[in-house]
Amino acid sequence: MSFWNELKIPVNPEYDFTRDPATQAEYVNPVVLNNMEVRQANAAIEVSDRLGRHQRRLAELKVELDEAEAGQEDLETEILTHHPAPTNDRKTNKLLDAYVRGMAEQLGKREELQTLVDRQREIRREILLTEAAIEAARQAWQCIRLLGEHGQTHLSFVKQEYKQARGY
Repeated sequence: MSFWNELKIPVNPEYDFTRDPATQAEYVNPVVLNNMEVRQANAAIEVSDRLGRHQRRLAELKVELDEAEAGQEDLETEILTHHPAPTNDRKTNKLLDAYVRGMAEQLGKREELQTLVDRQREIRREILLTEAAIEAARQAWQCIRLLGEHGQTHLSFVKQEYKQARGY
């Protein structure tokens, strides 16, 4: 059973909205609905915790990305400081990147440079997945909040009807 199925509010499938409500069983049992409110509150706590974990992970990934980018920049700066690029190789960024990669190959630092580039790609991918997880958790929290609001509204109507029936 999925997380969402546990939060669904059970309803009377035989309820007919065209008939008089006084002549049939309730569409939603108020006691069950009230109990579901507690379940939804617990789910909100769980989703909030999940959201917090994803946000912490996103921050960690951004720090890792900054470190990997700084490492690549340091390596490229070191290569260019000791082996400046000729004028023709500085005309565009692509040419300069190709020159740096070529020099890294000659200096035996190609693997180190490629490791830094690959790590950045991997981190960026993880960032995208984590951002998607954050968005999903936010949507889940919003859904749980709306479930609670609608449930409270229904319970208020039931309470009002009960009071009217009792003559309060």
